[in-house]
Amino acid sequence: MTTPANLYVNGIRKKLKIYFAAWLPTEELRLGDVGILEGDFLKRKNFFKRITSLKNLGISFKERADINPTPLDLVSKKGVTVNVKFQGEKNEEIPILPIDKAGISFSFNNMGAFVFQSAESYEPTIENIATLQKQMIKEWEEKRWKDNWAVITKIVKVPYASYIISTSSDSEIVFETDVDLKKGLIDFGNAGINFTFKKQTGDVLKMIGAQNISPFFQLAKLKIHWLGLNSWGSIRASDSPPPPGMDRDGIIGRDDRLFAATTPEMVKENKEIEDSLYLDVISYNEQ
Repeated sequence: MTTPANLYVNGIRKKLKIYFAAWLPTEELRLGDVGILEGDFLKRKNFFKRITSLKNLGISFKERADINPTPLDLVSKKGVTVNVKFQGEKNEEIPILPIDKAGISFSFNNMGAFVFQSAESYEPTIENIATLQKQMIKEWEEKRWKDNWAVITKIVKVPYASYIISTSSDSEIVFETDVDLKKGLIDFGNAGINFTFKKQTGDVLKMIGAQNISPFFQLAKLKIHWLGLNSWGSIRASDSPPPPGMDRDGIIGRDDRLFAATTPEMVKENKEIEDSLYLDVISYNEQ
């Protein structure tokens, strides 16, 4: 059965490609968190379940800080209509708001459609991926790292944000403010502007003024590159079915199948295989 959570998380994945969405969006996640991906009703593995962390596993890393803020403006490709009213104007689309007020209305005609706004966001990342790769391979060879584990190598940190996710197929919500919205929709995620709820029809999940959240992140996992092997036959993956959306000749599908068929014992016996192991971001095409 489809749910708003499924549609939101899958919608973010489809839109951002190499980023996953936290569910709920206010879930506290950190750089270096380790976990597994779980599926939804369509078997897409887009839900990250935290299990442990690099720190708990004794794997050290340095964080590369991001000191330059970037506005975050995310709106569903389909199913959302946004109307912004400025102070002193009459807006026929939002008749409930008086002329001397500013405001925003959101209309949704798809369950799971979303709006996510923040005036500033930061993306810290793990500094030395090559060093982390070596440590993870060693842990995997010693059977302390699970085949299906993934690690957060980049994360979006947001000091202040507002978001709305429609939990019904037909909904509308209206907010007003005494401050003119000079930057339009992005001001919905501005910490300096106070919005007052004015009207709602249908069901929505909303958070106005969420603070210090990590709503989006990149995940990386161990893979083995078939191009780095002179003899693909040394790993019996040719009979494994390719992942959804990838034919048998797809490079991504080959890499995943090869790693799934590889064991630490094989790596220890064959330097060629060990040299072909690598840590890489999980892309949308792999799901």
